[in-house]
Order: sequence, then C-alpha cells, then structure tokens
Amino acid sequence: FVAHERRAAWQGAGPIGPPESALPRLSLLLALLLLATPALARERLRERVARRPAAPALMDPLPGTERLAITVDGATRHYLLHRPPHADGPRPLVLVFHGMGGQGARVERLSRFSALGDQAGFAVAYPEGEEGTWRVLRDPRTEITFTRAVVADIAARTPIDRQRIFAAGISNGAMMSAA
Repeated sequence: FVAHERRAAWQGAGPIGPPESALPRLSLLLALLLLATPALARERLRERVARRPAAPALMDPLPGTERLAITVDGATRHYLLHRPPHADGPRPLVLVFHGMGGQGARVERLSRFSALGDQAGFAVAYPEGEEGTWRVLRDPRTEITFTRAVVADIAARTPIDRQRIFAAGISNGAMMSAA
C-alpha cells in the first residue's frame, strides 16, 4: 500500500525517482547548496575564532632551554633553544613546531625533544608562531623567512651541521614542518 502511494505521488515516476520535469529544479537546488556550503563553513570558522578564548599565559621553558627574540621584517618573533650540554663540534638541529594555539614551551614538554637532544647530542629549537598559530597556508613566505632567520640566529650562537637540520610538528605545526 505504501509503495502504491509513493508511485501515485510522483504520477508515474517509477520506482527510481521524480519525473524529468523536476530534475532541473533539483539540480538547481543541489548546485545552490554546494555553492553555499563553503561560505557557511567560512562564516562558522570566523565565529569560532572570534569566540576563541584568550591565549594561555606564556609558559616558562624547561631548565637548560632559553627563550630568544629575533627581529624579522620589522617584527619581533620568539623561539626557544635547547643545546645539549656536552656536544663537541657542529651538531644536528631539530626544529619542533607547536600546534595551533600552542607555544614553544608546551610542545617542548609534550615532545620531550630536549631530553632526547641531551642524550643524542643535537640542538632543538621551538619556534613560536604569531598569536599561537602558523600562517603557512595563508602567508608561507613570512613563516619560512622567520624559520630561516631562526636557523641563522642559532648558527651564530652555536655550531650546527647545516646538512642535518630536521623539522617536526604537531597539527598546524606539522604543516609548517612540511613547508
């Protein structure tokens, strides 16, 4: 009985769907929905960013790690540097990038790269994104310029092997490490 009512409602559309006269309207509706979806997603993202809580208080780095500031393109940016205590000669460097909303001291604690660097004899840098984020998709040139400046600043402070520079990251920082 239900199947008979459905067919009657579509007046001979058959078991598959609506009559051909309804297809242009359905296609138009589907196209409008597909066009509206990215705009709605952008608006929701803007709302979430606007409601985002204030950045957490700046954490202190672990003992043996120092917070350094450099000026890049007129802006002061920061990074943390951990040097192994007993390494001779040029050593490898690992850059560890925090995730969105993070900071160098937090990813230092989570990753434990500083302790690993002490054991294996490599330096570790934790660059910090502006306002806790890496704008690698929107403004990669600025972020890459900053990263290169961090490496140059480290090379001026401690001997590093420029053939052994590595990058790692969490979430938004992983995108930065791949840039």
